[in-house]
Amino acid sequence: MKVLKDVEYGKDEAQRYDVYIPDNKGFKTIIGFHGGGLISGDKADENYAEVAASFARRGYCFVSVNYRMYPSAKFPQFIEDCAKAVAHAKGNIEKWGGSGEIIISGQSAGGYIALFLCFDRHYLADNGVENKDVSAWVIDSAQPTSHFVVINREDGFDGKRQIIDKHAPLYYVDENVDFSRMLLIYYENDMVCRAEQNMLLFKAIRAYNQTAELEAVKLSGGHCAGSCIKDENGEYPFVTVALEFLNK
Repeated sequence: MKVLKDVEYGKDEAQRYDVYIPDNKGFKTIIGFHGGGLISGDKADENYAEVAASFARRGYCFVSVNYRMYPSAKFPQFIEDCAKAVAHAKGNIEKWGGSGEIIISGQSAGGYIALFLCFDRHYLADNGVENKDVSAWVIDSAQPTSHFVVINREDGFDGKRQIIDKHAPLYYVDENVDFSRMLLIYYENDMVCRAEQNMLLFKAIRAYNQTAELEAVKLSGGHCAGSCIKDENGEYPFVTVALEFLNK
């Protein structure tokens, strides 16, 4: 495995990503966005680095993306950053030895961003990437309703409120919803309403697209435990479940 640190995809210090390149050639590439409520988190945090390395050891390239967050950024700049990172990474995959196939993933706030890229297609399209260019979406405990930090920072609302407006990926699920395939992961003891939010997203997609390749999986533990806490075998359950889905 080879690791490229702090690849620049923009001029801001936050616009950097790390690339975990497997030893094999012709690999698929996962582009992942960290969590942290849009106010914290970093690609170099121990569990994000270990998750990325776990995929690389199993033959997948993993691009771990940093993006601007509050207070230096606001909606939708973090989404725009991640779209830009996807395009930049996609343009370099074959140089690194990859097949060109990309998968988009995100944990918590990063999953919220990933869902936006999937459902509100202009973010990727503005950077020359089409929805059909993404072969799979792997989402770890995302908030598909309006993110509690966004509605608090942008609108001054109580973060406990359940709102579906322009700040919600769900707002963009309509008769045009279409994607390659998607895995939604949530947890037994997840954040308040997070399980219900994910099942609402699942059923909303199904209401418009009965044939979408869509799976929802509940894992044990608290919020994002599968990508933060290793199991008794020293593995991250998120990685195990994601690989089962991707390798089908």
